[in-house]
Amino acid sequence: MICSRICSTLILVVLAGFFVGRFSSVAEADVITMGSDDYATLTGYVYCDLNDNVTYDENEGLIPNVWIILEGVTEGGESLSRKAFTNSYGDYVFKKIPAGVYSLKQVQPIEFLNGLPNAPGTVNDVPVGQAVDNGPDKANQYVNVVLSAGGVGVEYNFSEAGLKSAYLSKRDLLSRKPPVQLIPEPGIAAMIVGLLLCGGLSVTRRARGDR
Repeated sequence: MICSRICSTLILVVLAGFFVGRFSSVAEADVITMGSDDYATLTGYVYCDLNDNVTYDENEGLIPNVWIILEGVTEGGESLSRKAFTNSYGDYVFKKIPAGVYSLKQVQPIEFLNGLPNAPGTVNDVPVGQAVDNGPDKANQYVNVVLSAGGVGVEYNFSEAGLKSAYLSKRDLLSRKPPVQLIPEPGIAAMIVGLLLCGGLSVTRRARGDR
């Protein structure tokens, strides 16, 4: 009698463990985890294009604290909106972006004259998207930026034509100090002039290969 009860109890315990394991496996199968390869990244920078060649040159300034807005719709149909500031190098970055179609918009800094539209950047070395070249968002927006899982978008840049005269005064020029240089680098004079005309907001130089 006792043996029968013990055996019955053991059978029930085994069966209970089996079903709990089954349900746990099903529940875990329904949980979808996303790794780093499932997301995309977008980067770019804001610079002062003093010669209107739509290229960042070493005598031109990089502009920090500019709002960049990322908006779009994911492949799953969800709306997405994010904002970022450019850092002290003028760079911005959006990470962990789900696959989808997006736009990038710069909030035009009021101190600067709007520059020319830049060519769209690339996603995994392929040009993607279009730069808006007319209307109120001219030179300040990229549209139809299609991102797939793991896509890396670079060089979605925005340029300014220089500091507005209202924000540039003799006192302002005299108060700005160039970086200390014991041995002047080639083109240092042009760099200082460029930075002053660009408002002197960023005096950090960076080789193009570092971008």
